[in-house]
Amino acid sequence: VPSYTTPPSTTTSNGQGNVTTTSAPAAHVTESGQYYSIDLQYPSATPLASTAGASADAAAVASMKDFSQSTANSFITENNLADISPQDAQQLGLTQGRQYSLSDEYTYYSSPAAISYVMTVSEDTLGAHPNNYFKTFAFDAKTGTLLQLSDLFVPGADYLTALSNISRSMLTQQLGNSADPDMINAGTSADANDFINFAL
Repeated sequence: VPSYTTPPSTTTSNGQGNVTTTSAPAAHVTESGQYYSIDLQYPSATPLASTAGASADAAAVASMKDFSQSTANSFITENNLADISPQDAQQLGLTQGRQYSLSDEYTYYSSPAAISYVMTVSEDTLGAHPNNYFKTFAFDAKTGTLLQLSDLFVPGADYLTALSNISRSMLTQQLGNSADPDMINAGTSADANDFINFAL
């Protein structure tokens, strides 16, 4: 059964004048086996306690804890980690100290309107390098409601087309000679799934 611990909180700067800080010590979902280790963290409390009330804070923490727990469970199931035989371990190179691993870090952002968390998840499934992906949570600071991207725009606004055009232009500029139009266009279509992760 995964355990939950609370290491010290930290404070950092994002280099743009805004302070990014963990608002409370992190709680962890941890689990390990002979061939794997998992350490996923999420905030044990949020600033919503003072802006939206204790129940909003508890609900926000629970939603992030649920994500961490379900991510850990999926990692174990999808990689069949509970049933690796000695023969499988030998073939996968697990007897030479290699190990499946799952970890993350999160960054916290706040404004008068919203409290946001960006979780960067890293999973090592014994490939050439770990795979990384993001999961974000943005909460209305006054109500504690988990925001959807559509909540940020007036009803009927064609915000997906606008975001698609803006992101394509920005990515092309940022990547310069490394920009691949096919790759950029495929990942920035006017589809809600291409903009599902956001922070304010």
